[in-house]
Amino acid sequence: MISIIMHSIPDPLDKIASSQQVRTVCAPEQSLFRQGDKTAGIYFVVSGRLDLIRHTKSGDKIVIHRAIAGHTFAEASLFSDVYHCDAQARESSQVIRFDRKAILGAFTSNPEFALALTNRFALQIQQYRRRMELLAIKSASDRVYAAMAD
Repeated sequence: MISIIMHSIPDPLDKIASSQQVRTVCAPEQSLFRQGDKTAGIYFVVSGRLDLIRHTKSGDKIVIHRAIAGHTFAEASLFSDVYHCDAQARESSQVIRFDRKAILGAFTSNPEFALALTNRFALQIQQYRRRMELLAIKSASDRVYAAMAD
């Protein structure tokens, strides 16, 4: 399935200078970054879907998050020197990377930016948790009804 929805840069990320943004188009199965790579920033999915994949010591691959159009991912990279997972496109995807130093600079110098970004992250966590709840509903019809009620 190919996503055709394109999202514009949301508030407060739209306050980050375009010189601190890097747009990338990923082909299906293409890796954007790999576990252990030096962090460069957080990402916003303009279109498409990407999986965040963690490699275990036993060699297993675990999808720890699915980033969808309109959402950010790799937020933890703001406070880490390396990425703790791979980011791999599930379909043709367009993403924007926001420079780590620019985000942290805006976070520390602009309280409104910090509150808006923190709020955005919290809402995404709530939405992700709700998707997990829906997936845990055993009955397909109950799952559909619950999703429609949302």
